[in-house]
Amino acid sequence: MASIFLLTLIGIGIWMTTIFSFASIASTTATAESSLGLEAEALLQSGWWSNYSNNNISQRCEWTGISCNINGSISHIHPPPNIIKVGNKLGKMNFSYFPNLVHLNLNDHGLNGSIPPEIGALTKLKYLYLSGNYLTDVYKSCYLAATSYEGIFPLKLATIL
Repeated sequence: MASIFLLTLIGIGIWMTTIFSFASIASTTATAESSLGLEAEALLQSGWWSNYSNNNISQRCEWTGISCNINGSISHIHPPPNIIKVGNKLGKMNFSYFPNLVHLNLNDHGLNGSIPPEIGALTKLKYLYLSGNYLTDVYKSCYLAATSYEGIFPLKLATIL
């Protein structure tokens, strides 16, 4: 009799562990999907891709100038300046939504003003290309948290450092 009771308790324990495991996996998946959705929304809100994305965020990895890692998170942003016109819309991009961004190339977009401070918080950023622009306060506004940074600093900045 005691062995049946013990087997029942073990069965209930295994069942509960399985249920909680699936709930945890579902929660993690929902969080990851939410994070990926925020990346896509940040792209749309920037206005950079308004003419090229057809607002289909599920296909963001196929948008011109966007590459994603194996998990579907945006890892490269390289809008071709002859197709995607960033211009004065640099400040409209919320870079804090791209925790897996490794490569940011905004060469020759005619950008002006300051570099958004969120770029400095991109800990996985290794390549940052900003030549051919008219940016100010480069050394004040952009502290790169990534220790593996391999981009080219503007000559003006290199003389200050």
